[in-house]
Amino acid sequence: MANKRITAPKQRADRQNYAKALSNLRSSSISIRKCALAHNLSYSSLQRLTQRQNHNTPTRGRGRKTIFTSEEEQLIKASVLSFSHCGTPLSRNCLKDLVQHYVRSLPQQRKTKLPFRNDRPGDGFVRNFIRRHPDLSLKRRSQLEKPRQLAMSPTNLAKHFARLKQVFKEYKITKPEQVFNIDESGFFNEDCIPIPRRSSI
Repeated sequence: MANKRITAPKQRADRQNYAKALSNLRSSSISIRKCALAHNLSYSSLQRLTQRQNHNTPTRGRGRKTIFTSEEEQLIKASVLSFSHCGTPLSRNCLKDLVQHYVRSLPQQRKTKLPFRNDRPGDGFVRNFIRRHPDLSLKRRSQLEKPRQLAMSPTNLAKHFARLKQVFKEYKITKPEQVFNIDESGFFNEDCIPIPRRSSI
């Protein structure tokens, strides 16, 4: 004769019953098996539901606690990405300057808790910050030619924008639609037919 056991009749557990069981698990140190028996639920179903909720709950990884809060880190990352989108990606030292400027804007009580010397982070912070945010990466900048380096002086830039301002005033340029950015190849309008370039022999 088969060894049979007397069990309670199976009942279809509703969501409210599972919600009560999960609340009981969070509020006490009861095991999943005892909680399932207390609420007349399936142990395996309750265990899967518990694992699913734990998987969706963000947990802090191994290692030391970060210096800034998650909101502060997101603010710094947004600033870094903003510079990159504007075409001026930050170097390591520029990132340190950015963080130093942010730290100096904090209250004195908050600044004393930060382990920075002169409110400036070190190389370790930059390395770990980039590691924590995979959407940030370091790339080697292409070298600028020597004539362009010499031309990019503050004096030359000031002269250029002074002449540009004079041109805007002379030709009454007041709208962005009146400004075009072209290279040495120029541009064509609808009435012009581009002539194909001759191939060299």
